[in-house]
Amino acid sequence: MKLKISIGIIIIIAALVVLYFFVYLPYKADKYYNESVTCLDKDVDKSLDLVNKAININSENIDFISHRSLLHLLKKEYQKSIDDIDIVFAKTDTVISFYVIKGKAYIGLKRFNEAIEVVNRGLDIDRKWAEGYYLRGISYAGLKQYEISLKDYNKALEYGYSDESIYSKRGESKAGINDYAGAIADLNLVLQGGSEDADGYKQRGIFRYKFGDYRGALSDIDSSLLYKQGKEQFYFKALALTNLKRPEDAVNAYKEVIKLDNSYVDAYYNISMAYMQLGNSKQALTYIDKAIKLRPDNTKIYFRKGNILAFLKRPADAILMFDKVIDKDKNDPTAYYNRGVANGVLGKHKRAINDYNVAIKLNNNYSEAYYQRAVSKINVGGFPAGRADVMKAYELGFKPAEVMYKKYYKN
Repeated sequence: MKLKISIGIIIIIAALVVLYFFVYLPYKADKYYNESVTCLDKDVDKSLDLVNKAININSENIDFISHRSLLHLLKKEYQKSIDDIDIVFAKTDTVISFYVIKGKAYIGLKRFNEAIEVVNRGLDIDRKWAEGYYLRGISYAGLKQYEISLKDYNKALEYGYSDESIYSKRGESKAGINDYAGAIADLNLVLQGGSEDADGYKQRGIFRYKFGDYRGALSDIDSSLLYKQGKEQFYFKALALTNLKRPEDAVNAYKEVIKLDNSYVDAYYNISMAYMQLGNSKQALTYIDKAIKLRPDNTKIYFRKGNILAFLKRPADAILMFDKVIDKDKNDPTAYYNRGVANGVLGKHKRAINDYNVAIKLNNNYSEAYYQRAVSKINVGGFPAGRADVMKAYELGFKPAEVMYKKYYKN
């Protein structure tokens, strides 16, 4: 009797074990997974926690692992996403959605060549895979191979890719080959029907600015700012205002950039020019010095400071700035030219002539340099010494040289 009871208990325990491992745990894992899928759009972290619980129960389930890979992708944890999807690929490599995840992860890491390889493998499975062409287009654009990327975007559209983001991306590639009219046309497709797409307006505004449509650029940037305020919007707004000859408004826009990012060196650099246009050279100097603190290796900033100091009638200080430019870049003819002008203002005409000589050697059509060298030669050796340089500057179309020629050399 006792033996029968013992056998019965063992059978019940065995049955419970079977139920636990083969019924309850799979049910629990599926429950975690389904809950993870359900809350994906609302709470990615919660979704990730739930799918991890499912994977702890069944680490071999490719649906669970591929879902976690997608969640890592959404959280911009790109390497984790790749690590998970590689586990999936080891089991099956015929599901296109897995190529989407891995391709996007590589794009997120800016590993564009690897993204292209992944997409190509997917296209071997399905030559009409529209999203594959789209992702490959993004990858080629990331490599600055814009012509190829345009072909892929068009192929994606041909095979039915319908997300309007493709027009933004295609517009970027068109802008990459300086087809700003085409880029604007693509953004028009994104923004048609009264869109509230802040990034779309910003992007079209940038394209319009580069196309030379400053009023259109300003309008688009202002529309973008209604929905989202970012430093790039204010920066391009300032550039548009500068080109519309509204330096005071440009200054205010640059200040908004700096408020959002006090290390935005181009904002400091350009606000200095806006202040110069307003006649406020003291503020211009203040901001260009801030730019130098941020980028002490940038010759363009020293060049700007040299010009400001020259305007302030501080030629000796200006020369020190042009020296810094020349120390870093001995092939910049304008730096030698500007230092020559500053030396000429100080009456150091022989030094000025040496500077103009180098500027002309680097750019033998530098009409201003011929003219200023003529002026310095005249100061050193009289009018006959400057004749050849005045003639050369005149031949190159420099108006002041024409005036000097007619006044002193024609007869």
